[in-house]
Amino acid sequence: MSGGGATGGTAAVDALAARIRAIDWNGNLDHTRSRVALMREYLRRAALWTRAVQGKGWPFYDVAEFAAPGVRADEGVVSGVLENPAVVDRFPAVGRSCAWALHLAAARDAGVPLPDLPDLFEPLIRMYERGGGFSLSGTGTIDIDGTGLYRGTLPDHLGDEPRAPESDAELDALDGIAPPTGAPEEAAAPRGQEPAGVAVYPSAAHAVSAPGEGVPRGAATPAREAQPAPPAAPAAQTPPAPGAPGAPGAPGAPTMLPPAPRPPVPGPPPVPYAHGGYPVHPGHPVPPAGYPVHPGHPGYGPPPRPAGLRHHTEWNPAEPSVGLAEPVQRFAARFLDTLIAAVLWFLLMLATTFTAVIIGGGDIAGRSADLAFQIGAVFSFALSPILWEWFQVGVWGRSVGKMLLGLWVVRAEGGGRLPAGRALLRALCFAPGFTNPVNWLLPWSLANVLWSLRDKERRRCLHDRFARSVVVRVG
Repeated sequence: MSGGGATGGTAAVDALAARIRAIDWNGNLDHTRSRVALMREYLRRAALWTRAVQGKGWPFYDVAEFAAPGVRADEGVVSGVLENPAVVDRFPAVGRSCAWALHLAAARDAGVPLPDLPDLFEPLIRMYERGGGFSLSGTGTIDIDGTGLYRGTLPDHLGDEPRAPESDAELDALDGIAPPTGAPEEAAAPRGQEPAGVAVYPSAAHAVSAPGEGVPRGAATPAREAQPAPPAAPAAQTPPAPGAPGAPGAPGAPTMLPPAPRPPVPGPPPVPYAHGGYPVHPGHPVPPAGYPVHPGHPGYGPPPRPAGLRHHTEWNPAEPSVGLAEPVQRFAARFLDTLIAAVLWFLLMLATTFTAVIIGGGDIAGRSADLAFQIGAVFSFALSPILWEWFQVGVWGRSVGKMLLGLWVVRAEGGGRLPAGRALLRALCFAPGFTNPVNWLLPWSLANVLWSLRDKERRRCLHDRFARSVVVRVG
């Protein structure tokens, strides 16, 4: 474990790492309902933690970076947990969440004071233990075993009422799984309802409802419904005498026996389509070859979120592709910034020349006038671009060119404006190369810009990497 503060043991990190390594990532569709409920509980806890630590990047981000800055779990432990290819390749967001959970556990081991809130990542870890990971879409939904859970916004999830049971038995009951033989029976939650203590959240009501039962209009149904436990066999009874009232076969006698199954009626085999696909029975017209297939209608559910960002604080490192600025947009914004910088440089040099003439008493060739001109030229060419870039990003969150194109410079760990120190570092690494178009061809300027082609995930230039920033587009 690394970082500042008191350093204790590693019991919490080791126990959590052992749990994560024991997870079977192949999935289990029998636990879909409980896994959706656990994800909803995580969203609730993430909203509470984000409000408590003033974090950025809800719902999936490194909360330990805000709650315990500088405290990190041992890199060997983290890499050992992420060595499973299923975590890294199949569920990249899940892999990051496991690493963040280890960092928060390291903060507990270090004795860092944390908010008096339930463990943030415990619902996620239990969800993984009950059936593997999840995936994120660009429309704001969380895919769990084929069930789309709309993420919503942070205020939607603020609340003190838990949204998932705590015990495994209650979670099994939510899935409709009967308790093992000899265990006390717990009634499974009726379809369309949740067990006591779990608040109904309209945007995810489909995750605990059966088709047509308690499903609000606009909610989707899960891909698989849990089956109730088979009824117990009735106790053996002595049958009444033949002909007695209530005896089988007596007129008007009620019976509890199901009707005998009817044998299937033989018929001609189905005829396949000429163009393949589902078979059709004789007597129905066969579509001609090349019959167009109409696309399926979109199912009911919450309206998808726009593919872009509505605010610069919404950028989420767990979904890096959502809202990232395109290289062409960044180039156009920088071209506008260069034109503006050239105008400012010209005005500064004009002011420098007039100042030197005044100091020299009308003669610019004098010693004092020459010194004043040299100082003004150095300031105009070397210092003013850095100060101008620092002011724009540090105060406005973007340059004038980016402002005209709807771009923002945000923190790579989860949206929001850069702090003043990181904005200054970004300006120092970049500003000297953009005072005029000729400087774009300098080796540092070329390497700085072309580095974004290597960073496929976040399209960051070198000055972005040094300042830990990304450029996003809002709107």
